[in-house]
Amino acid sequence: MADNDLFISFLSEIGKDAYRLAQDRIIQKAKDLFKNDFELFKIFWNYEEKNTPVYGFRNAISWLKENHKPGKKRKGGIYFTPRDNSGIIVLHIFFLEDETPLLNGAAPHLVVKTHEIDEDLNNAFKNNTLLIIE
Repeated sequence: MADNDLFISFLSEIGKDAYRLAQDRIIQKAKDLFKNDFELFKIFWNYEEKNTPVYGFRNAISWLKENHKPGKKRKGGIYFTPRDNSGIIVLHIFFLEDETPLLNGAAPHLVVKTHEIDEDLNNAFKNNTLLIIE
């Protein structure tokens, strides 16, 4: 009976490894398959990504000014995601209309992945995770 349990345990481990391998292959295949679609998604949803070693308050304000449409009463928003295990800080820079974030493609949305934010941006956030720019 003990040999049977050992054999079942062995088969179970092989199954887990095979599942993990298959899952990794499926994920990679999906990424390869939808790579071009993701680029279209970014265009249609006014979505932009930027990777940079350092990002600053002036960069964010410049992006908001460049992407603000004249005649629209919109505020700018900067959402701060604290550093993750890989050391990356993620910033979402977007517009708000009537206190509602426009993240549905109605207005540009920038996602910045950075290792550092400058002192001005750090001071602006203080202990908050969201800044509203009028």
